[in-house]
Amino acid sequence: MKRSIIWRSASAISFAGLSTVLTFPASADVAGRTDFDLICSGSGEHLASHDTSGYEWDPAKHKYVQRSGVQYSREQMQATFQIEIHDGAGRIRPPKSMAPPLSSGSNGGWWQLHDLNITPDRIQGSFKFNGMNVPKISIDRRSGFMTMKGLETFEGTCSAVEPGQNRF
Repeated sequence: MKRSIIWRSASAISFAGLSTVLTFPASADVAGRTDFDLICSGSGEHLASHDTSGYEWDPAKHKYVQRSGVQYSREQMQATFQIEIHDGAGRIRPPKSMAPPLSSGSNGGWWQLHDLNITPDRIQGSFKFNGMNVPKISIDRRSGFMTMKGLETFEGTCSAVEPGQNRF
């Protein structure tokens, strides 16, 4: 908080009997913030499973035999994430369709952010869908551009929201 107090203060400079007041733009104060509520919208890719059934040629039996199974494929999707960061701790809520079928650690659809690093230019962290799927997120604080890289991927733009306040 010390930094934001310095940014908000005005400095008076006296030169040859003239007084000048220097003020800094409000955006300088935003760079010092460490508490956020963000909505991030964009597109992503996730692993989807589909039940299949049909007939397949069996060369050993010289005839068609019935087969069924599960087929996996990568699917594009539009997605919206929610991110909350308060008092140095954070959590993320990806869309349900982005979460893998075998996932752990969710609390009402929210996953804790680990290795959270907040700098004036970037927010970085990771969260654990399951033991093998630990996506990493990165948000550019100047542009709002977010990426998520893991077994699922996402790219989008984040906007700050104020809980309990109408947007318009």
